[in-house]
Amino acid sequence: MRSVVPGTEENLAASAAAPIPGATGPQPSGPRRSAQPRPWVQPHLYERADPILYTDRYVRSAWTAALGPQAVADLMRLIRAAEQGRRIRRPVRLQALVAVGLAVWAGGELFVSRHLPAVPAHLIRRYHSGQPSP
Repeated sequence: MRSVVPGTEENLAASAAAPIPGATGPQPSGPRRSAQPRPWVQPHLYERADPILYTDRYVRSAWTAALGPQAVADLMRLIRAAEQGRRIRRPVRLQALVAVGLAVWAGGELFVSRHLPAVPAHLIRRYHSGQPSP
C-alpha cells in the first residue's frame, strides 16, 4: 500500500478535484450564478374570449398534465399578482407559459388572462402517449 501526500505531483489531480477539508484557498468572487435573484415582473390582465376560468379544476388537471405543476403554479401566481396589481419575481417556467400562449409579452409588458383556452391537441397527444410529440 502506498500513501501520497496531498498536493504532490503524484496526487495533483486528486487534490485539485477535492480540496482538503479546512484548507484555505482562493474563494470565488460574488454570489453563485444560481444564487442571483430573478428579476421582478409586473403582470397585467387582458381579456380573452376563452371559456375556462383559471380557477376551474380543468386547469389544474389538464394544463398540469401538459406543462407540469410548476408551470401551472407560476401561471396562478402571475394571474393573482396581475389581479392585485403587484409585481413578483420572474417565474421559473415563464418561457413555457409564453410558448403555449398562456402568458404574452407585448411592448415590454407581460400579460396574462383569467380565461384560458383548452389544452391544444398536440399537447394532449403528447401526454396521452407518454412520448414527446414531433
